[in-house]
Amino acid sequence: MERILNGGPVKFIDTFRHFKPNVPGYTYWTVFFNFFRSVFQNRKHHCRLDYFIVSERFLNRVEDTFPRTEAYGASDHCPLVMVLKP
Repeated sequence: MERILNGGPVKFIDTFRHFKPNVPGYTYWTVFFNFFRSVFQNRKHHCRLDYFIVSERFLNRVEDTFPRTEAYGASDHCPLVMVLKP
């Protein structure tokens, strides 16, 4: 990920990590445990696969980014939301 973000002439920023540097922010759980997500979220068998990546120039237009971990459904991913400034 570091090479993707900083490996070229333009610097890119992971917006979630920028606003919440110390929060895990998981967005993926295995399909097997999707049914038991409320229990499984408290364990360490999930990861963060979903990102909003913006250029350094665009970052000042981003207000926040957060995963909607309370949104349950048929997917093994939860929605990742990016809020832009008006």
